[in-house]
Amino acid sequence: MKETDTIFIARFFAILGVITVHSTSYINVNHSELNFLFLKTASLGAYGVHLFFLISGYCLAASYYNRKENTFKYFFIRRFFRIAPLYFLIGIIFYFIISVAKYYYFNGSFSIVNTLSYSFSSSIYNFKNIASNILFIHGFVESANNIVPGGWSIANEMFYYLLFPFLLRFLNLNSLRKNLNFFFLLVLALYLINLITTSNLDKLELIQYLDFVFRKTIHPIIFFVIGIIFYNDKNLFFNNIIKPVLLILFVLVILLVLFYIYEIKIIAHLSLICLFILIIIFINKKKTCGFFSKILINYGKASYSAYLVHFFLVDT
Repeated sequence: MKETDTIFIARFFAILGVITVHSTSYINVNHSELNFLFLKTASLGAYGVHLFFLISGYCLAASYYNRKENTFKYFFIRRFFRIAPLYFLIGIIFYFIISVAKYYYFNGSFSIVNTLSYSFSSSIYNFKNIASNILFIHGFVESANNIVPGGWSIANEMFYYLLFPFLLRFLNLNSLRKNLNFFFLLVLALYLINLITTSNLDKLELIQYLDFVFRKTIHPIIFFVIGIIFYNDKNLFFNNIIKPVLLILFVLVILLVLFYIYEIKIIAHLSLICLFILIIIFINKKKTCGFFSKILINYGKASYSAYLVHFFLVDT
């Protein structure tokens, strides 16, 4: 299967997971309680966002190396116009109109509410929150994350785009050992930051804010970084498929055992990284692209639009 088709199918599974977790959560809260095991399984779909980050790192590396540009100027321009127009139109403007319309429908007067629901709360549409979303820095502004449902992940994408040139200084083509050394140093650093922020949550407001930034914005970067590494060493994974698959399976089993014993979140995320890479490798191994695969590819191409719109459809 073509590399681009593999990525689109992976995007389909990512958006499927996100829509599943939000749909089941809404049904469970607003209509009827679902089976606990089913709900727990569906909640894993939340990590579809992290799969998006991994795919994003892979695609950015592919774009950068294939174009062979000497500057990042046009790279950033392309990234901005790929994300911003739809985010401004569907994200900010559409959800603002829907928010006002739903409040009018249920209350008979115009006002601005905090979410898509019809209950009134203090307005989140202030200058700080709107400006944060326009500038895509709302990953660092906790109150600004309710303007666009799920908008925090888009802010993360833009933040990771800015970090991309810096990361390339440490990540090299066809140098898996060096790349993994950097990755595990990054994981260790993030784990130490996590220990600091979680051990002082009841002491300082600043620590609570740092915990928010770490969980929402900083920590998921490990998926983005592994996406870059995956592209840099894609020949090893795609062309010599047996050994990498066996190695990843072995590491995945070890990590799952460790997580079962110690329940450390960072181990769970490393397990997910292994699982995501296995999924992409197995998709790529498929030699032909049949009718069903073409449907998944087309839906994968529309995954960004689906991500922005599905919150409205789920809540309707």
